[in-house]
Amino acid sequence: MQKMIYISLKMVEVVILSFAQLVTTFIAFSAWDKSCVKWYNSRNSIKKMRTTVKRIIDYCPNLLEVNFGLTLLSDNSINYIINNITPGILKLGLYSNKVKDEHIETLVTRCKNLTSLDLRECDISDKSLNSLIQHIKLEELNVCDCSISFTKILELKSMPRLKTLVYLVSANSMAGLRYFLS
Repeated sequence: MQKMIYISLKMVEVVILSFAQLVTTFIAFSAWDKSCVKWYNSRNSIKKMRTTVKRIIDYCPNLLEVNFGLTLLSDNSINYIINNITPGILKLGLYSNKVKDEHIETLVTRCKNLTSLDLRECDISDKSLNSLIQHIKLEELNVCDCSISFTKILELKSMPRLKTLVYLVSANSMAGLRYFLS
């Protein structure tokens, strides 16, 4: 059974998509000045998925939260999201995509209001955490299964608003984790 998601451009706040949803979902867009609804079927096409991502970014200027996790985005789609998502975005999920350090550097200079960022299983390193620490005031961060050193994780203590951190810790690093949490 297919799901239907209606996205009103004037009121949209949250869009959560997964690969399965992008493939099996109809997405309805309403025009700013028209009462008609245009249907877009993204079924069975990676190329159409890229178009769907572009439409969400282009037609949702008031977007506050979006989750593109597990969507198997192409490099072009990731670049488009990073360079064009509304600067007012508060929560962003990009997990399990080919997000790199350069993307994070661009994202945090554009989107300074981010409060939640999910980057688990992305291709990021300590360099991304440097950018995050310098540019935004996160409350939630997920960097599980990323190439981030425990030493760099400890530097996140300088982010007073950070309340939730998800990071995979080895048994040998538990002493450092206790220090971080105290």
